[in-house]
Amino acid sequence: MLELKESLSNGSSISSSFEFKGLKFFIFSSVYAPAEDSFLLAKYSRTASGRVLDVGTGCGIQALVSRGSEVVGVDVNPVALENARFNADANNKNNCVFFDSNLFEKVEGKFDFVLFNPPYLPTSESDKTRNVLLDKALDGGESGRVVVDIFLREFEKFLKPKGKLLLLHSSYAGTGETIRVLKRKGFLVRVLEKKRFPFFEELSVLEASRK
Repeated sequence: MLELKESLSNGSSISSSFEFKGLKFFIFSSVYAPAEDSFLLAKYSRTASGRVLDVGTGCGIQALVSRGSEVVGVDVNPVALENARFNADANNKNNCVFFDSNLFEKVEGKFDFVLFNPPYLPTSESDKTRNVLLDKALDGGESGRVVVDIFLREFEKFLKPKGKLLLLHSSYAGTGETIRVLKRKGFLVRVLEKKRFPFFEELSVLEASRK
């Protein structure tokens, strides 16, 4: 572990590590550590194949567990991007590229799968921490939907005709509303799994595909 810490070039340290589905992940400071939501989505990200886009890649868990032949991971957190590259190298994954993009801002082309575990916590100014980079992974605005709504306006332009969206959603951000938006756009929506947690939050994995 000491050798790994010394190899970091951005001044970050490794705050934790874990193994998942035969892969080893290291988490840098200022990067969201995968939790129940990440692992629930990753269960289905493993089915993603072809050209795969992982939006808000964080440490790269969704990108690395996918079966994509070409995987693109984007994030606005520069430390997360270095973290994802580090994890790809640690697991000998040479099919992944990671770069800075605010959602789809710098993304080009179309994909067979788009994966997204969005910031969804309803957040006021008083809820924010002093860690701006980490806040970006959690802050869904006061409604919890600020980032989700922007994403929903754009994502379909980056899906191939038979492409699929895999979206992690929290009841805190109004899962029913997102399902209605997707259906209005002409998508067939399936709830692949639901998981309820204390304090009445329910997480869902949504799959959306064109009819």
